[in-house]
Amino acid sequence: MNHSMEIPRKMADAQIEARHFRRQAERGIMLVEAIVYLAVLMLIFGLAIVLLHRSVAHNAALTRQAEAIVRAVQAGERWRADVRLAAAPLRMETINDFTLNYIPQADMEVAYGFGEQNVWRCTSINTNWAPVLTGVKAARTIQHTNHGVVGYRWEIELAAFQKTARLKPLFTFQAVPERIGNTPAADENK
Repeated sequence: MNHSMEIPRKMADAQIEARHFRRQAERGIMLVEAIVYLAVLMLIFGLAIVLLHRSVAHNAALTRQAEAIVRAVQAGERWRADVRLAAAPLRMETINDFTLNYIPQADMEVAYGFGEQNVWRCTSINTNWAPVLTGVKAARTIQHTNHGVVGYRWEIELAAFQKTARLKPLFTFQAVPERIGNTPAADENK
């Protein structure tokens, strides 16, 4: 064996080992980088899931609010139709924290009641009280006169949708009975 051949061979082996070591070091660095990337990716996914959950919850709350508003408007329009058909002035009374409004019509009497966070409706024909509106914080009917015309105003406040509501869900409906000669023109023709 030639001794001079051994030195280049050892150098070649050392270079091969150095390359091998560098590759292993690079693989180790790539592994650490991959773990860091995975951790960042998991953090981003975690935040995305939290944001998605919040948006779904806000969407559900918005849907509930919109449905409550639609129900309030429908109840108010039904009340206005009943008042327009009134044949005599409305009667109002309170019995044991239950407020009642009686609307006498030509063929029946309609009653609206407020209590236990609900607005109820019944007629003299169908004496079963049916809920018209739920989740009501307050409701009241006020009689008012404007230029000799007697009208009624129904004010409804729904229970707050959120703990920190920006706006109170308040509704006001106004109606004038048409059947009791309640217009200035009808008064002048008498």
